[in-house]
Amino acid sequence: MSRQVVTYEHRLDATPGFAQGAGQTPPPSEDKYKDRLLKYIPAEVVTLYLTLTALLGTATGLPWWLGWVVFAVGIVATWCYLRYPLEVKDFTQLVISCCAFVVWVFALGGPFKDLAWYKPVYGGLLLPAYTFFIAMVKTAPQPQS
Repeated sequence: MSRQVVTYEHRLDATPGFAQGAGQTPPPSEDKYKDRLLKYIPAEVVTLYLTLTALLGTATGLPWWLGWVVFAVGIVATWCYLRYPLEVKDFTQLVISCCAFVVWVFALGGPFKDLAWYKPVYGGLLLPAYTFFIAMVKTAPQPQS
């Protein structure tokens, strides 16, 4: 399964399965809500972030900004991992996934927990709301092969 979200224009001539030529493989079916939800959340990068922050938690005397560096690396890693090895080309999907990473880190506390205004309930409210609503977004229609 590709991580690129598959959507089609809502026109008869763009609907998959019509007028397939001999020997052509049919285009993939359009991703539904659950499929988009799974493709938008960068679980691999969240796991990388959790591993790195767990390692940081075992050390003492580290500079305060190191957590922010790991967070920034996670954002860049989300973009690069989806764009290159997984070949996600849709800009909107890449932005949605990077924002999903930010929301996950915010919900986990991450470097935000050291800010005076941060309260864990904010992340607890934001994470399920973002996750629920973002899967309703359909990215740009993909051309048929």
